[in-house]
Amino acid sequence: MFSPLRKAKKGLLLASFSILCTTLGYSQTLTSSRLREVFKEEQIADIDSNTNSNLNNTDNGAWEIYYEPNEDSLWISENKNYRIRKVATKAPYGFRFVLNISKTGTVFSPNVRCEFAPGDNTWPQGGMMGMVLHPQFKAASSPQNFVYVAYVKKFIGGGPDGELATRYRTATNPFSGEVVKGDLFTTYIVQFEYLNGQLVNPEIICDSIPGSNDHNSGRLTIAPVGGVDYLFYSCGDMGGGQFYSAERTNKAAWTNSYEGKILRFNLQKDGDADQGTVDYNRWIPNDNPYNNIAPVTGQSAVHSIGHRNVQGFAYTGGKFYAASHGPFTDDEVNILSPGMDYGHPRVIGKKADNNYLNAKAATQYFQGWGNKYNNATSGQSNSRMICSLPLIDETQTIPNYVDPIFSFYDATRGATASVIQNIYTANNPGNDTWPSVAPSGMDVYDKGKIPGWNNSLLLASLKRGSVFRLKLSSDGNAIQSINDGSNTYDTAVLFNTKNRFRDLAIDKNGLSFYASIDGSGSTSGPTTTTPASSVCEGCILKYTFLGYAHSSGISTIPTSIPIAEGTNDNCEALQPIVINADNTNYWVPITDVNGKIIAEIKANGNAIGTVSGSLFRNGATDGIRTTPGTNKPYVDRNLTLNVTGTPPFNNNGGVDVRLYFTNAEFTKLTAEDATITATNLGLFKNSTSTCQTIVSGATNLISGTIVSNTFGSQGYYVQGTVNSFSTFFVASKTISVLPVTLKEIKANWLGNLAAISWTTATEQNTASFDVERSLDGRNFTVVGNVKAKGNSNIPVDYKFTDVSVANLSAPIFYYRLIMKDVDGKASFSKTVTLTRGGSAFFVRAFPNPVKTTTTLQIFSDKDEKLSWQLTDLSGRTIRSQTQQVVKGQNNISIDMNNLPAGFYQLVVKGQQFTQVMKLQKQ
Repeated sequence: MFSPLRKAKKGLLLASFSILCTTLGYSQTLTSSRLREVFKEEQIADIDSNTNSNLNNTDNGAWEIYYEPNEDSLWISENKNYRIRKVATKAPYGFRFVLNISKTGTVFSPNVRCEFAPGDNTWPQGGMMGMVLHPQFKAASSPQNFVYVAYVKKFIGGGPDGELATRYRTATNPFSGEVVKGDLFTTYIVQFEYLNGQLVNPEIICDSIPGSNDHNSGRLTIAPVGGVDYLFYSCGDMGGGQFYSAERTNKAAWTNSYEGKILRFNLQKDGDADQGTVDYNRWIPNDNPYNNIAPVTGQSAVHSIGHRNVQGFAYTGGKFYAASHGPFTDDEVNILSPGMDYGHPRVIGKKADNNYLNAKAATQYFQGWGNKYNNATSGQSNSRMICSLPLIDETQTIPNYVDPIFSFYDATRGATASVIQNIYTANNPGNDTWPSVAPSGMDVYDKGKIPGWNNSLLLASLKRGSVFRLKLSSDGNAIQSINDGSNTYDTAVLFNTKNRFRDLAIDKNGLSFYASIDGSGSTSGPTTTTPASSVCEGCILKYTFLGYAHSSGISTIPTSIPIAEGTNDNCEALQPIVINADNTNYWVPITDVNGKIIAEIKANGNAIGTVSGSLFRNGATDGIRTTPGTNKPYVDRNLTLNVTGTPPFNNNGGVDVRLYFTNAEFTKLTAEDATITATNLGLFKNSTSTCQTIVSGATNLISGTIVSNTFGSQGYYVQGTVNSFSTFFVASKTISVLPVTLKEIKANWLGNLAAISWTTATEQNTASFDVERSLDGRNFTVVGNVKAKGNSNIPVDYKFTDVSVANLSAPIFYYRLIMKDVDGKASFSKTVTLTRGGSAFFVRAFPNPVKTTTTLQIFSDKDEKLSWQLTDLSGRTIRSQTQQVVKGQNNISIDMNNLPAGFYQLVVKGQQFTQVMKLQKQ
């Protein structure tokens, strides 16, 4: 799975702020097990093997990774070495340290530094844990360059003596005076300022959060409440009531304790401008739900209660999500709200299912297993560790209780059995077999680049070696099922490795995400006796979506992926994709901003570069589009593609292109022509590289194998092979090849006349060209016809002069060709424009001949001063005037009533033109 060189590079130090390891940048491809996405995996950092000064902890790992888009880098908190580093996300993957608050650090005073070090006899779960950047970090306007860090700072008392039965030594909590049985630590939340590449100016936000060697949780995030951003921290239940903390009281349901809670703080210490001598109150929002609510006296950071071990946060769509570990099964995803109780330790999973929490049947992990929490607790009990947690009772009433929106392996996912009782009693089968996934870091995917992923939660898993994707419902209040085209699942499981995924971060490009792997196979509790060591301990891995594999040339994309509807009467810009050496032999999807499929490209070994373009969708209420002349219907969408690479793309016969369209579009097409079926559709292509609203130019059926098929229940696709890109249409193959390949068409002014010229590259049975003109770009009139050469394999030039345009006063004229063949088939060219301006001012005199008065009609594209002069045939000036004209139409009267009959010359001069015309006086 991973490079065998990884372990050999322990301790390799190349520079104080840049460590490049021999295995960094290795890559392999992984296929998602359910939705069949193919990813490239790269190792971009190795946190636990790098050394600096005298720190060298091989159990070190990244607890939090945070993606900073403006520098395209990762911020990483090291849980054992108490450092924060920034790592480049592109080769050569250099890094630098921005914070060191380890015990041996010298930058900060002892009131900020950690008070224990690797190798000490005591160690908490985690260490340096959560980290988050202010939403205005490095903002162009009013930047707030603050970074918030949560870490276990010091050991207070208790501690191990080597024997489980006598482990429960006592310690006194200095804040509450309570005597605690078990290890007791103190956790800090500190704000740092980022200046000159370092984190400085620490401000302690809270120094009274308890810590333990189990269930510290430790995640930080920033989310809005009522339009105001706040800092949130997940504080676990300290493992109270189980394992090494079996005699420690579980306070997750106590409102006057921070244990088992979500805490909320202001982002600035003067956020509420609290008065008084207790400065830390200024960090606590005045509207927190438990402020001064008995038994709480004074302000409390508690936002919600009843949490076991929340290690994942995400915010989207106005909802705040948290992922928490279940005790034996039923890991939960909850929507957080202030003042609510999430049940622990009295309820596990969904209360509505009577706590019959059953593993999903027929999975590779737990086939046939089920469980029931009644008469068990949310912690383990056996002869050496007496669990002190209350028995679960689904009949109890809990004020403000909230069910999770999802729980892994719950009652709806398999047959009932006695696995919970088996775990709860001395017959423990071992943590590695429990029906749970141990969700950790969580993020929201909303980039639209990976088909079907939008509005999904991504969860890192400390078990199973996987990343889980949960699809949110449209309102965000539930998790909806995921279908691969054949089967339906509650989640999509990515990868099948032997790694403990601690945290995730998503790249701004939407195609890549990053994962941190634990530096140790055990953090506390049940994993102590059954550690799950990762094969890449302490690694930072980058996963980049490449596309889908093919089967006999056909994409393996799931047919459940929705087809993009397009936007009526609009050229919708495509999200660019890149096809390089990594994915030239995969089907690479093109999606809309919501992750719905538009098209796919398989480059067949051609590294064609960046692909961009647009999708046009004809109005849903408009009549079906038809070809000119033959009136053959074609599908109401077309796709224009452009690339940075230089065609032709001839490797392995060219590039495969697939265009999707919906059932509604197919129905509209067949309603116009009942002879059209799914099997006789073809993919057509012209040479136009700009968005087209109608078929135009020489449009030909793509040679090679054309494949059409139903795409699930949603629609269809048509596929063909090309060696260049332009605009693609879908129609019945019976339309056949349209008559001519047009190389170019131009329109220019020839004095006051319009000269239209065009060149054909090839012709086959071409009959003639109708020249059409329009004043609005929509309604066209034939103004001329030119006979075609007929058949040719060499360029042929044509010209037509539109003399009638001289009598028209529009500012812009539109021209196009109807190219006809001898069988009556026809196609449109692209439309070109001709704009009056400069020497193209429109000037005429009417009437001419004239009896008494003629009107000089002038169309100008701007305000300006001009002059006109009327002379007889001898050159003598008869009339003259300087005249100010305005932009648009102008009319000037010229009196010729007393002039003798005959011919006269009228000269009109502007700043950029001179026009001469003859007038006849009758």
